[in-house]
Amino acid sequence: MSVEERLRKLEERVSEIEQLINKIIEGVPKKATKEPPYKEIRELLLKKYGKIYEKEFICLICYTDKFG
Repeated sequence: MSVEERLRKLEERVSEIEQLINKIIEGVPKKATKEPPYKEIRELLLKKYGKIYEKEFICLICYTDKFG
């Protein structure tokens, strides 16, 4: 098998892999386009529970941002 044939087969395999990756990417749901409503959630929690738990709300928001 010549170098040209091996190169052609390798290019075909790479092309097939690229097509498979594109199919996988198309099937993955898109990430939310807008930011989560943290401000609104914070206001609702403060209204319901008061300022006593405000630090805990901030910790929860930071954790959610980092780990989803």
